[in-house]
Amino acid sequence: RNVGFGQLVAPILVGDPPKSVLAVDAAREELISLEVATGKLQWRQPVPGLTASPVVHKTTAWVPTREGKLFSVDVATGAIQGGFSFPQPL
Repeated sequence: RNVGFGQLVAPILVGDPPKSVLAVDAAREELISLEVATGKLQWRQPVPGLTASPVVHKTTAWVPTREGKLFSVDVATGAIQGGFSFPQPL
């Protein structure tokens, strides 16, 4: 199955030079990281309510949810580092 294509969220290249690509699997509400050279899955992180594109800054992906949460995710490991809650959807 294709992930990242046919989605409302475009895949994001990570690294300089790019070594991985972040993609959103909206059907499973997951953020996934794939190796650029092979397409091999590096990690997968469930993020309930994930519907929008993450924003990557250095080693962190900021991931918004429709429930008004903003998670910070380590792009190397997929671990959730923390986050914020807002009173409205993002």
